Amino acid sequence: MRRPQDRRSSALRLTAEGEKPLAASRPIVEGELTSLTAVVPSDDLARIASTLAVLRADLEAGAHGQPG
Repeated sequence: MRRPQDRRSSALRLTAEGEKPLAASRPIVEGELTSLTAVVPSDDLARIASTLAVLRADLEAGAHGQPG
C-alpha cells in the first residue's frame, strides 16, 4: 500500500497465508528473547522497557524521519 504522506516508502500487509508462519515464529522468537535476557535483572529489563517507551513516544510525537 502506498503511503501518500511519505512516497519514499510503502506499507506492507500480510496475507492470511503469510500470517501463519509469522504466528508460528512468535513463540520461537519470544523463547529466544527470554533466553537472551535471562542474565539481565528484572529491574534492569523494566528500566530498559520504560526508556524505550519514552523514546518511542517522543519519536512518534515529533517529525523524526518524516520528509520536510
